[in-house]
Amino acid sequence: MAPERSSRAFQMKEDVCSFLERHKIPYHVETEALENVLSKAHAIYMTRIQDEHDSIAGESNKIDTSRFRLRPSDMSKVRSTAVIMHPFPRRDEIDVAIDSDPRAMYWRQERNGMWTRAALIAYIFDVHEEILKH
Repeated sequence: MAPERSSRAFQMKEDVCSFLERHKIPYHVETEALENVLSKAHAIYMTRIQDEHDSIAGESNKIDTSRFRLRPSDMSKVRSTAVIMHPFPRRDEIDVAIDSDPRAMYWRQERNGMWTRAALIAYIFDVHEEILKH
């Protein structure tokens, strides 16, 4: 069975749009053409399809996500000041050739997350003051 073209299941839900509007947070209408919005974005947050959360096994595999992959050829459209983020783990949504681009912040994001978790654990176990002494 060929993957379907629609990604409607992955679009922002009404509750998210309502929250943004209620708090006067500007956003742009979603698009089916990633290349049309890359030049407008200040931040690009990529993520993988989390198929482990499928309610029916394999349902995510029916969606063609190939047009939502960030490729080296797309980088000429991305602002020089933009940041690219990703929560990891990653599959093929960001080409590994982009990893060395200075706009790719996901490795820094991962490192900062590690230190944030370490600080929280130290605080929870009440050893943060002892760590500060060293």
